Amino acid sequence: MGALIIERNRKSVPGGDTISEAMTLSGGTVTEIEGDSKAKRVRYTGTISTTVFENRLEDLVPGSDKHSWTISEMGDEMPADAYAGGGSLYEVAINIPRKTVETLGENDYNLYGFKAVVGDGKGSPVVWFKYGDYSSLTVVDWTEQYEAYTSKSKIIPGGTIVSSSSYPARLGQTLEVTGEQGTGDVVSGDAPGAIGIQSMVTGQFTCGIAQTVLGKTRTLCAFPLLPTFNVTIAPIQKVLLMFATGTVNTGTVLMNATSRCIMIDLTTANQREITFDLDKGGWVTGGASWAQVYPPKTDLVPLLVDRPSQVAGARGVGRSLIGTGTHALDS
Repeated sequence: MGALIIERNRKSVPGGDTISEAMTLSGGTVTEIEGDSKAKRVRYTGTISTTVFENRLEDLVPGSDKHSWTISEMGDEMPADAYAGGGSLYEVAINIPRKTVETLGENDYNLYGFKAVVGDGKGSPVVWFKYGDYSSLTVVDWTEQYEAYTSKSKIIPGGTIVSSSSYPARLGQTLEVTGEQGTGDVVSGDAPGAIGIQSMVTGQFTCGIAQTVLGKTRTLCAFPLLPTFNVTIAPIQKVLLMFATGTVNTGTVLMNATSRCIMIDLTTANQREITFDLDKGGWVTGGASWAQVYPPKTDLVPLLVDRPSQVAGARGVGRSLIGTGTHALDS
């Protein structure tokens, strides 16, 4: 018997009848389905290919594609919500006039995104995503699905963080690093709104959390993990966006903005809508209190990597970090 976890990205997880039909078309037989529209665990018999199953599911659900869900082969003993991480969907819609789209494309500009966190160590921001397939209406969406990772990569400006070990983790859990290569196990932690990484070994690592954006799980911060020390990281629902050229890729440590950028606060709403128009100077906020534009060369560290004392009481920050405050879904 096998088990799959289907998690919502851009679309809710399909119903049981649709999942069963896709499984049959893939050569398997469903024996049990647990969960809801955010995440479902599917137990089945037979031998199937996860890729084939995903393709059959897309065939059966109109308007779906490879970004609609995240489908993973999981151990039979794991509960359906063990990998859902809350599953809330957030999105920023960017309106871009056709002329601006064409100009950006002709000059090889990409849209870069960063995600804010609170951490009790000296962390650095990392490029969360790079997106070049923008259009007149570009939607950036992400879910509260996280991973905790370790890496041997050094935290240097312009360097790339490549995770060597990464594990699905929910808020309130801790990755205990027990292997000298950065491997370990995810266990219950003591930070309800955050994810911990605890070193139990003598080696030094880089660590952090990753989060699902545009259907893929990407690294969003990097912290040093000293031998036998613990790092606690709480994600905040704030994103920073900018258009830029160059060879910067996802996972790159970037300390300063390379162009005008915009910080968007989603701690009180799951959706925001903004405009990027070169004829109007770029980012247009319309005076919204939840959006702030910053000039090129802005130091990104204080914007994206806060210390607990800097954000006490902020929505989306774990209680263990600041004494008060709650995770965004608890408010």
